[in-house]
Amino acid sequence: MPEQQSQPSSSQPTKSTLIPALSDESSFYGSETETTNLESQASTYSTHHYWTNIHPHLYSTIQHDRLAIQAQTQTQPQPSSSTTPSPSPSTPSPHSPTESLATFLSRLPPSTGPWIYIQAPTYQPPQTNIPALLTDGRRALEQYENERSALEAQRDHPGTLLAHEKSGLTRRLGTLRQNLEKRILEIARRANVVSGKWMLFVLPGKVDEVWGV
Repeated sequence: MPEQQSQPSSSQPTKSTLIPALSDESSFYGSETETTNLESQASTYSTHHYWTNIHPHLYSTIQHDRLAIQAQTQTQPQPSSSTTPSPSPSTPSPHSPTESLATFLSRLPPSTGPWIYIQAPTYQPPQTNIPALLTDGRRALEQYENERSALEAQRDHPGTLLAHEKSGLTRRLGTLRQNLEKRILEIARRANVVSGKWMLFVLPGKVDEVWGV
């Protein structure tokens, strides 16, 4: 009798139906085009440019440096007398009460670097509530934007208002903006955030001259 050959059962997976294991060439890592693009970006990215020109100007870096200066100031021993301390050679930034402005600017011109922190050694930062300021400020801004959008839609709707009615809505928009400014000021005072900074957009070659005025 001829030998019978058994056929594989249809319920058992054959070698051709098995799912291949993941490999370095698998689409798990993205398509070939995407992988090539990402590898090209990684190989040409300049970490020196990032740490030199980008990282020092990030808000997180500036905030970290500011908090570090405040912490260092708080840990400094308080002077035993009421006299104002003079700047030491290790901390040349503070401005001495007996130092003229011209001398101070010649010693530490603004063009020295992007950020110069000048702070008295005895300065104590105020107790502020930044989370409350941000939360209440966002709520006030969202309410203002919703009310402004409603008034602008009513004012700009074609053919529904007379000229003097549109003028009245425009005045209400101005009043709404003024009320927002007052509310933000009130929120800032409650949070004890009452200080800030001025931004002067000056060319690098003119910065020393402008600050010396």
